[in-house]
Amino acid sequence: MSASITATPHSERPKSGRERRREQRELELHQRREAAVAELLATTAETSIIVRHGLRWVVPYRFEFAVRAKARWFNRSLIDVLTHEFLAQDAAYYVRVCESLASSTRHLVRC
Repeated sequence: MSASITATPHSERPKSGRERRREQRELELHQRREAAVAELLATTAETSIIVRHGLRWVVPYRFEFAVRAKARWFNRSLIDVLTHEFLAQDAAYYVRVCESLASSTRHLVRC
């Protein structure tokens, strides 16, 4: 009777906790990337481009900007946070938007 030694292939070896956690992180990263690409495709599908005088113009479209709250924003007014943290618009724009939201009965906004 001869004894034979068989090696377990790497793919059949039980995975360690570290390997399982790494695979889980990679899966979550892949899912987040897929969601971001799907959102980008959905956003760009609803935009229109016009060519005028050889220049491409993007027709204005609705975009919802979402951001997580920062600790430095606490105890500050909404207008103060918007004008100092989001510099894409001037202060007058943020004041107009805040006032229109505050006057709406559907939104409870305190500027």
